[in-house]
Amino acid sequence: MMRYLILIILLSTNSAYAKQWSLDELLDYALENSPVIKKSQIDADISTMDVDLAKQDHNLGFTFNVESFSGFTFGRERLIIGGVVVSDDVTNNNDFVEPFLVLQFRYPLFKEGKFVFQKSLSEDIATVKKDNSISRLNLNKEDLIFSVANLYLELAQLSKKITYYQDSLNRLDKILEEAKARYDENIITKPEYTRAEHRKNNKELEIKIARIDLEVFQRQFLNLLGMPLNENILIVDYDLNTFDKVSVSVPGYDVLKHSALKDSPELLIAENELELSILQSKLAKKKILPDIYLRDTSVFTTNDNGHFVALGITFPLHNVFKRVVGDPELKKSILDIEKNKITLSQTKNEIELGLFQDYSNWKKATYSTETLMHNIKIEETKLEEAREKFANKHFSTGEYLKQLDSFEITRMEYNDQKKIEVNTLLVLLKNSGLIDEYVYPDNPINQ
Repeated sequence: MMRYLILIILLSTNSAYAKQWSLDELLDYALENSPVIKKSQIDADISTMDVDLAKQDHNLGFTFNVESFSGFTFGRERLIIGGVVVSDDVTNNNDFVEPFLVLQFRYPLFKEGKFVFQKSLSEDIATVKKDNSISRLNLNKEDLIFSVANLYLELAQLSKKITYYQDSLNRLDKILEEAKARYDENIITKPEYTRAEHRKNNKELEIKIARIDLEVFQRQFLNLLGMPLNENILIVDYDLNTFDKVSVSVPGYDVLKHSALKDSPELLIAENELELSILQSKLAKKKILPDIYLRDTSVFTTNDNGHFVALGITFPLHNVFKRVVGDPELKKSILDIEKNKITLSQTKNEIELGLFQDYSNWKKATYSTETLMHNIKIEETKLEEAREKFANKHFSTGEYLKQLDSFEITRMEYNDQKKIEVNTLLVLLKNSGLIDEYVYPDNPINQ
C-alpha cells in the first residue's frame, strides 16, 4: 500500500554500503528484532509449554519409587510392607535382620474432579493463560506498528520542516541581496537592511536546531527498530500526503466499532482473565473431591518377595474441613470473578467511548487540514504577487518579509495539522484493531 515510502539508512562512514528500506521492510525488521516482541514471543512459547506440561501431568502423573534398606524385625510371625507379606520367620528366633527392596507404583485415575481420559482443569487454565500470552503478544505488535509508523511520521514532518526552512533561506538570500543593493542606493535604511540580515541568520539557526532534533529522532527510531545505536544515520524521503490513500479507505464508525469489540487484544485479555478466574474457582471447589488411583507395591528380600495391586481412594478431609468452616481460597476466587466481570464491562465501555473520540478527532483533523490547504493556496498567490512587486520595487523589504512570514506561518500550520491528522488516523486504526490491515497489509498479525 505504501511501498514507495522510502527510508534510506546510511550506515557510518566506515560502512561500504547504503540500503533503501520500505516501510514494510522496516516493520519486518522491527517485529523480528524488537526486544519487547522477542520477550513477548518467549512468554507465548513458555505458555504453550505450560499447556503441554499440564496435559502431561494429568495423563502421565504417576509416581514410581524405589527404596532399598535393611532393618530389624521383632516378633515371630510375619513381616508385612505395604500390605505385602514378604517374610515369615519359621525359626525359633524372634528377632532377625532382613534387607529389603521396595518398588511402589501409583497412577492417578481421577483427580481435580476429572478422569485421566478427560481434559483437566489445570490444562484448561494453562490454555487460557496461553491465549492471554498470545493476545499480549499481538497487543505489543500493534503497539510496535503504531510506534514505528508514528515515529516515521515525526521524522517525515521534521524533514519536511527542514525543507521548508531551506526554501525560506533561499528566498531570504535573494531578499538580502536585493536589500543590500537598495541600501547601497540609499533606497532603504540601515535598520531595514539589518532586519533582513537578522532574518537570514535566525533561519540558519532554526535549520541547525531542526537538524539536531532530527538526529535525536533518528536515534530513537534506531532503538525502536532494534538496530544498534552506532553511527547509523537515517534520512527520510517521505511525503505526508502518502497516508491519504489509507485515509480514504477507512470504513465508517460502525465497522470500526465492530472490529474493535471483536478483535481488540485488550478486550480479549479481559475476557481471558474472567474465564481464568472462573476456572480457578472451579478448581478450588473440586479440592474436596477424592482422588482415585491404581497402586502396585512389590517387595523383595533375600528369601522372599511379594506383590500387592489395589485400587485406592484418598479423601482430602483437611479441605473438607476448610470448606465447612469457610475456605478463604474459594471466597477469594468468587471475588476475583466479580472483579473481572466489572473489568470486562469497563473495558468494553472504554473501548467504545475511546473509539468514538478517536473517530471524532480524526474527522475534525481532516476538516482542519482541508481548511489550511485552502489558506495555503491563498497565501501562495499573495506571496507571488508580493515577489513581483518587490522585484519591481513596488514593495519595500519590510512588506515583502511580512508577506513571506504570513506564508511560512500558514505553511507550517498546515504541516503540523497534516501530522496531527495522520497521527489521529493511526490512533484510530490502532484502537480499532485494524492498524496491521491498513499500515501492514501484506503481513497481518492476526492471520
